[in-house]
Amino acid sequence: PGNDHDTSSHVDAVAQTLAVMERSGALLDGKLFVEVGNEPHNSSAELKAEGTNQDETKVDARRELEAIVKKLSSKRLHRLSQWIHALTYADGMMERAVVDPASLATSGDVGKAGPVSVVLLPEDKRALRGPLLQQMMKLKGELDDVLKSA
Repeated sequence: PGNDHDTSSHVDAVAQTLAVMERSGALLDGKLFVEVGNEPHNSSAELKAEGTNQDETKVDARRELEAIVKKLSSKRLHRLSQWIHALTYADGMMERAVVDPASLATSGDVGKAGPVSVVLLPEDKRALRGPLLQQMMKLKGELDDVLKSA
């Protein structure tokens, strides 16, 4: 009695395994089908369509890369160079409007700004210049390398 139960369980398990194999494509025309290699079994039409899709994807990626390179080289790199130049030659000064209370009282122009004078930037802002300049120069070098390789 115990043997009959084991046999029927085994037969059921084999039937289930064969059904799964058939649905998954491991059985082809009732025979075991094992594919050797990494490429899936495709018809020539499927392979041709897949190749066309890959070609289109490559063309799209190439166009996008060219657009990015053009934008970087024509606009962004030039602007970055201007900022580096400005930070390199900046004198650490800024403009500040001078408000003279005596002239405002006599002229009556309360909302009007007075003459402008040049004053030294606060120390915390002057301290930011060095690290920012280093970061920008590093970024420019990396962009140059990327654009050369593209």
